[in-house]
Formats: sequence, structure tokens, C-alpha cells
Amino acid sequence: MSLVIPGIPFAQEEDRGLHVSLYNRVPDATEYTPPDMDACAKLTGQEFEVSFDGTIKIMNGQEANDVLVGGCYYVSLACGDEFTDLVNDIKGTIGLPADDTQQHHMSIAAIAPSWLPCHSKSMRNCDASTTELLSKAFKTFRHGAEEYDFTGFNDDATTGWTTYARRVSEANRSNQEIQSKIKNMVNSDDVECLKSRLRAELVDVRSFGFPQTVGTTQTIKRIRTPDQNKLEQMTSDFEKIWSASPMSRSICCAL
Repeated sequence: MSLVIPGIPFAQEEDRGLHVSLYNRVPDATEYTPPDMDACAKLTGQEFEVSFDGTIKIMNGQEANDVLVGGCYYVSLACGDEFTDLVNDIKGTIGLPADDTQQHHMSIAAIAPSWLPCHSKSMRNCDASTTELLSKAFKTFRHGAEEYDFTGFNDDATTGWTTYARRVSEANRSNQEIQSKIKNMVNSDDVECLKSRLRAELVDVRSFGFPQTVGTTQTIKRIRTPDQNKLEQMTSDFEKIWSASPMSRSICCAL
């Protein structure tokens, strides 16, 4: 594995640097609490002093963002309870409920497969075959490959990361189907009652909390260590695939 600079899961030009996420609207949510924009405006220019507690932990990233970020997992510096209290105070000021489960952190690196020829975020004009190779590389890194008797660094039996992601995915898919049904209904009194029943079936994925983190001070101290000999063979095979790819040849030409 390799440590890489973590990208952001959208245009890199939009990166605003160090920031704190106070408010995130759930996609396709029918009911949500927006922040008080007047109260937000009053916070402009205010400064807050914070400190990090020094705890290093590994956090699971969203699999859909692996290629966009350049890695599957984040090496993160924990912010600590004092930071969480400050954030919740600010959220209260702008009319948002506190969330003691939110894990504020500073990502200092992402963990990626060592066989990638370069950071996935640095690639330009990737063709379909390159994108497929990238996706396969990250998927294998996470979930393993039977031919190498490798179960993947997600190590679901220890972390529950794969199970958690599947649960969120299923809930989102169900929510989308319900939203589609509601959207296509013709307005009437009877339909409004049906809409209300359907909305009651929507799942708030925030109720699932966050995936477990891994670290010496965390509940999960470490994952199971894969067989290094099998990993070396897998790495070698993937490097051969990359060396024969158009992307690898274009990199060599550029050099």
C-alpha cells in the first residue's frame, strides 16, 4: 500500500483547504432543517481557536469516491471532544441540532494500492479502459481477490465497513424508489395520505451513525494482516497489467 495526498470527490479547483463540515443536506431528502442564513452571516469574520488531540486513526472512505479521492481510507488526526463541543455550539447558533456522533478529523493522507502508476486524481483524459483498471484496483484493494486468497483491507469481519456500506446503499436505493413514486403521484386528498405513508418509510441513513475507525486508541485496534507473500504476487500481477496499459505508455512517453 501507499500513502497519497487525498483529493476531493469533485473538481480539485473547488478545494477550499482546511474546513469544518457543519451542514450537509441528505441527498433527495424531503424534510430537512436548513441553517439560519441570517445567523450564518453574523458569524462572518469570527475566529475560533481549536486544538487537535493528537490521536491518529484510520477512517473508511466512501467507495464511490475512491478514484476521485485517490485512495480508499484516510489517515486522520482526531479533533477531540473540545472541538466537537465548539462545532455543536456553532450549529446551535445557526439553528441546527447537535450531532455527537459526527467524527471531526483532519485527513493527512489517503491509503491506496502501491501498484498504481500515479495518483488517480492526476490523470487527464482517462479512457474507458483506464477507468476500468482504476476501479478494479481499488475494488480489489478493498474487497480482495479469491485467486490470491486475499479478503481485502476492508476486513469486514473486523471492521464491518463492507456491511455498513451495503446497508447505506440499500437504504439509498429504497429511498430513491420511494421518492420516485411520490414524485409521479397526482395530487389529491387520498394521494396525500399515501404520500405521507410512503414518506414514513424513508430511511434516514444518518441514524446508522458512522463506520468504525481503526487505531491504537480506538475500539478496533487493528485489522487482520494479510499474507504478505500472496500480496506480493498480486501486486506484481497488477503492475504487469498497468505496464501494458495505454496510460502507462503515455506516462513513459511524457517522461
